[in-house]
Amino acid sequence: MTPHRPILLLSILMTCCTPAPAPVAGPPLPPDVLGATDPKAKIVMVGVFHFASPGLDAYKPVHTFDVMSSDRQTEIEEVAALLARFQPTKIAVEFRPERQARMDELYAEYLRGEYELGTNEVYQLGFRLARMMGHPRVHLVDAPARHYFTEEEYSEKLAWLEKSGA
Repeated sequence: MTPHRPILLLSILMTCCTPAPAPVAGPPLPPDVLGATDPKAKIVMVGVFHFASPGLDAYKPVHTFDVMSSDRQTEIEEVAALLARFQPTKIAVEFRPERQARMDELYAEYLRGEYELGTNEVYQLGFRLARMMGHPRVHLVDAPARHYFTEEEYSEKLAWLEKSGA
């Protein structure tokens, strides 16, 4: 053994065993008014096409979709059952919030067996899933449309899409 090894070993041990410096105290943290330390909400977002397209969207479906056929109803029930596995505590659907009172009435009728589900995805998935979960209501949420183009630019782009078959 060379005489330098013990010194080298000792310096390694001293480096490993040296305590970490104490943290430097900074300014006090502001109060948590936004709830940043609260448990985070878990959100599952499900996007679907309009089951009963009233033709109001810029996109016009090429294929028909009979939401009321027995095969489609079975598929929708299966999707709702899969979504129920997430155990949602609230169901929110895309519908104007100012219609909440009417939607509450329809949902209550549905729960009593007095309303047959309409073809809209809000009813087919939203109502069905909320009932499976035992929820007293379906929450309506919507956001105003954002327009990134002028009317003229939008019309030109729409005409180009229609012409190109996109």
